[in-house]
Amino acid sequence: MISFLRHIFVDSWLGRIIALLIFVVFAALGMNGLFDSGAFGAGDVVASVAGEKIHADDLARGVQSGLTQTARQMGVADASALPPATRDQIAREALQRLLMEREIAVAARRHGLVVPDSAVRDEIFAMPYFKGTTGQFDHAVLNQKLAQIGMTEKQLVEMVRAEIASRGLMEAIGGSIAVPDIMVRRIFDFDAELRSLDVAQIRFASMTPPAAPDEAVLRRFYDNHPQDFRTPEYRHIRAVVLSADTIARSMNIADADLHRVYDLQSNRFHVPELRSLQLVTAPDQAAADRVAAQWKAGADWQAVQAAAKGSAAVEMPDTRASDLPSDALSKLVFAAPTDAVQGPVKVDTGWVVFRVNAVKAPHDTSFEHARADIHDEIAHAQAPGLVGQRLPRFQDAVAGGGDLDKIPTDIGAVAVSGALDAQGLTREGEPAPLPGDKAVHDAIINRAFVQGKGAHPSVVSAGHDTWFALVVDDVTPAAKRPFDEVRDKVLAAWTQAQVRQQANERATSLYVAATDKGGIASVPDAGAGLLHGVSVTRNGGPDVPAALTHVAFGLKVGQSTMIEADDSFYIATVTGITHPPVSSNQTGYDRVRGSLDQSIGDDLGMSYVADLEKTLKPKTNMAVFNQVVARFSAQPGAGG
Repeated sequence: MISFLRHIFVDSWLGRIIALLIFVVFAALGMNGLFDSGAFGAGDVVASVAGEKIHADDLARGVQSGLTQTARQMGVADASALPPATRDQIAREALQRLLMEREIAVAARRHGLVVPDSAVRDEIFAMPYFKGTTGQFDHAVLNQKLAQIGMTEKQLVEMVRAEIASRGLMEAIGGSIAVPDIMVRRIFDFDAELRSLDVAQIRFASMTPPAAPDEAVLRRFYDNHPQDFRTPEYRHIRAVVLSADTIARSMNIADADLHRVYDLQSNRFHVPELRSLQLVTAPDQAAADRVAAQWKAGADWQAVQAAAKGSAAVEMPDTRASDLPSDALSKLVFAAPTDAVQGPVKVDTGWVVFRVNAVKAPHDTSFEHARADIHDEIAHAQAPGLVGQRLPRFQDAVAGGGDLDKIPTDIGAVAVSGALDAQGLTREGEPAPLPGDKAVHDAIINRAFVQGKGAHPSVVSAGHDTWFALVVDDVTPAAKRPFDEVRDKVLAAWTQAQVRQQANERATSLYVAATDKGGIASVPDAGAGLLHGVSVTRNGGPDVPAALTHVAFGLKVGQSTMIEADDSFYIATVTGITHPPVSSNQTGYDRVRGSLDQSIGDDLGMSYVADLEKTLKPKTNMAVFNQVVARFSAQPGAGG
């Protein structure tokens, strides 16, 4: 039920207030006209539920939230670059959430749910957006925030009151679920079930390699396994990549700006002596004496913390003298030797006992040495915001003529070229030097092997604010390598195949015998390495591969199996099945019950809302809906 409530309410009053409170940010991005009161005209009702109206402004805020979230998940800096179908789907989901919210609110009102003023007050007072510098609710901050978003205090109170009533109704529905103990126990038993196995392992490496065969045998093996002795297909590509990283590497930042950051972060580049310490501050000397005695007797830090009841026990790594709460304590700590318990000593913060564990000498980093790091930090902070701005120029250049050599040099894109195979390796067997992380590499390689030779390039998203275009210049087909060139590899492969065959025959004979005699432990020549009573769960166990565990849970006691894994054959017999008592894993049992409660509660909640929709029959104005979607489609930078 929790997840269903989150689905409904995360974008309701809390989500809407968040969206409203960041209105100023949207305005700074050129979107100030989108959420203006009445921006969609007098007929701005996008839907209604039993007289409850949903206005275009409400939908626009929901769409904005969805666009921003989706753009971030897809690694797109500018949500206006999302496909029209995606934007339309996000808008429909936002409208559906608003309809569900209104339907539940109507139902709560009809059921007579009354929310007291005190509950509304507590809810609003707990909202972090209305807290002042002291961390407490500040009415002046509330007035300021509401004025910024054009909302009155009365509107906020009614909005919160309706949401609390709706939440109370849905929690009551979901809270009525009581999963039968027998259902919980069945699922718990399934998950916690243990299987005992007797296991024999036949390693390929334990077999005796045969003598080298004659040439005719090797050539026949070579002919029968052509796929093992081929050069892969290589494709020569030219690619251009635009990403936050490529832009950052091309950015020029003035020395004055670098100096400004260097000066502002003086503490970072001019580091005094640092000391790592463990410190106990006791309320009185008697408590401090007890801690000091135990510590000096050899107790470790965990034991000292446990014994320091009523005292503050803290660990302070890499601490400056100025970080300590008093001058007296600072002088004591920075004069103390390492690895020796000091105190008790009375200072203005209380009675202290401490130990210095490490000392780092002071050091300074000159501007010249810090320049590159500062440049990279500033560039990487600014670059993500520039991808969306430069992407249209990249797209236009690629679409205009398809000549990747004519991509503007000032947009921060990086060009690469060379031959690679479908695994991204060069002809020398080294990883191709492609820009970006593995996900970007995979996207470029996959594109290179689906795009035709000489096909016109197009700009493709690789996710994570990365875009690329490529041209396949040439294709070198896969080809069988001459026998003389790969003879040593043929011999090694033939030998390995013979070794595997030996292991297979040995394992098969053991498996047949285990089946006949009721278990591998009853086979006399099973080997000294036979493992008895290996305990495994459905998640696996020690000394056995996952594939064996998977098969074992489909067998009955006394049945045997044989599998191949990890350059070995395994023969195993199930010797026992155990269902541990609940007391052995009460946490796991409670987790199963909680999961079932939530799952069934979610189903019940969704069924209830589906029935409400049939009963209340909401009405939707598709003309206004399309108007909202169109405004986002025409609004660059919609993703923030």
